[in-house]
Amino acid sequence: MTLGEKLQMLRKSRSLSQEQLAEELEVSRQAISKWECGDSVPDLDKLKSISRYFGVTTDYLIFEEQTGLQPEQAERSLDMETCKKALLSLVRENIGRILCYAAAAYCFFHIAAMIVGIFSTALPIVGKYGWGNMLQTLAQSFRVLSVRMIFELILGVSALLLARRLKKRKERNVPHDDL
Repeated sequence: MTLGEKLQMLRKSRSLSQEQLAEELEVSRQAISKWECGDSVPDLDKLKSISRYFGVTTDYLIFEEQTGLQPEQAERSLDMETCKKALLSLVRENIGRILCYAAAAYCFFHIAAMIVGIFSTALPIVGKYGWGNMLQTLAQSFRVLSVRMIFELILGVSALLLARRLKKRKERNVPHDDL
């Protein structure tokens, strides 16, 4: 399918005359007719305007291979592209906060795993040696891991505080250079 055929199909799918489309794109009706007949092709700026107006990609208009997208599907495809771009933009704007939250979650999960590990090693002792030995084992384990847990806790809280600071800076539109 040529660019002209695609343009004509898109125009007719919206029930537009060549004159109406020409008015929308700010060109003459003769230009639309020449494009559809294949006598000439739109310049790059007009091609971008056409793709925006109909909600299709410039690749769809330019390349002759059939993509299988009907105009409605092409519009839906553009909506998906718009969503992808918006999501990527959102991630780029908030990547610092996302990483801070991920670091905090990792730290708190690691602390919880250490505590579960300590109790899982101490509980079997109750059956063999009684509660007194279990408490002694717990105390030894906590002494050994307390420095690590405190470090993880400080890292987690710091990450959350940094995420909060980044959020406030974004709300005030302050650049991140002076962190």
